Amino acid sequence: MNIGILGGTFDPIHTGHLIVAETAREVLGLEKVLFVPAGVPVHRGLTEAPAEDRYRMVLLAIDGNPGFAASDFEINRQSPSFSYETVQHFSEQYGIGAKFYLILGADAFQEIGAWYKINSLARLVTFVVAGREHAGYPENLPEGIKSQELAMGFFSVSGHGIRQRVKGGESIRYLVPEPVRGYIIEHKLYL
Repeated sequence: MNIGILGGTFDPIHTGHLIVAETAREVLGLEKVLFVPAGVPVHRGLTEAPAEDRYRMVLLAIDGNPGFAASDFEINRQSPSFSYETVQHFSEQYGIGAKFYLILGADAFQEIGAWYKINSLARLVTFVVAGREHAGYPENLPEGIKSQELAMGFFSVSGHGIRQRVKGGESIRYLVPEPVRGYIIEHKLYL
């Protein structure tokens, strides 16, 4: 079974995340893409929305796509979750026949050499790198890293930009799925 893993703060999940996940699913022939919201982010500051709200927004966003699933593994942990630990968890859950593809943006891939237990993680996954504006492919990859670039155009939708639009009273329609937009309004997130 080929499984993609897309982690992130999803603060909030937006159309960019969904486009990357669906493109990876189609191009790589993945049976499933797991969306894994971070509980305590390792490489970013604190999130604005609580973990439970971010998880619920992920569930709303992926509803109706049988190739997508969500995991609350990281948000249920009290400590920061490192990608190695998350993939190790899924390896135990799905067993020996599972092949994992860790989907990430080129900006995150730039820092791959500094990741926790990167050599051990590299033995467990193939990195799938989605291009992001202003982020190229790293020149010197650590040894043993298998990676594949996901050919897709650039789009400039970001969680930060969405949060700023909400704070400014601007529309976020079409930047997030409609059920997520409704959830943000109903729960008064990002005000």
